Parts: sequence; structure tokens; C-alpha cells
Amino acid sequence: MNYQKAPLTSISELLDTNNPAVFWSRTIELSGTTVQQVFADGHFIVVGPDKDHTVAVQVEQLHPEIKIGQKVDISGIIDPTGTDKTQWNIAPDEKKALTQHSVFIQGRSIQLSKQ
Repeated sequence: MNYQKAPLTSISELLDTNNPAVFWSRTIELSGTTVQQVFADGHFIVVGPDKDHTVAVQVEQLHPEIKIGQKVDISGIIDPTGTDKTQWNIAPDEKKALTQHSVFIQGRSIQLSKQ
């Protein structure tokens, strides 16, 4: 049961694995993670050290204050995106951004980092 394990605190652990499924249902707590993309509807952001190494985050509440390049603190659960991306109610170009991800973070708490 992954939800009983200690939270993942490094995005590189998630990005560097060949099998992200091992992290499904595990909690994650990230500090000072850079925002690489904000989806037009505001319900997803993409975070990571650079544009080529990212993970999508679904936000529970809209955060219009969060912009590309800012650093955020995130806590949430790692979930599978599924193979059928048509389930996501987002723009086609944003759907394409999700196709590279087999997991996303269901964000429970997201705020601008104080770092």
C-alpha cells in the first residue's frame, strides 16, 4: 500500500524512474518546484526542473496567482493518467502535453513557495 509509505519529497525520483506505476497512490510533498506550464482553464499546472522533465498537477482550487517560472510547494497523491486522454476536459494542445505522462499529481495543497 503506497499511501502508507513516507511521502515522496523529490520530483527527480518520480521523473527518473522507468516505472512510475510504482508510485501510484503514494503521497508527494514538493517544495520549491518550478512551474513550467499553466493550462488555460487553470485546473492543471505542469511542474519540474525544466520543460523536458515535468509532471502534471491537477489543482483542487484555481490559483490565478500561479504563473510560469514561479516556484510552488505542492502536496498531493500520485495517480495514473490512464491511456485514454479523451477523459480529460482540456484543450487539444494541453491534452498532447499530458500524453507524455503516465502519472499526475492530484494536488491537495498548492501555494507559492517562500523559498
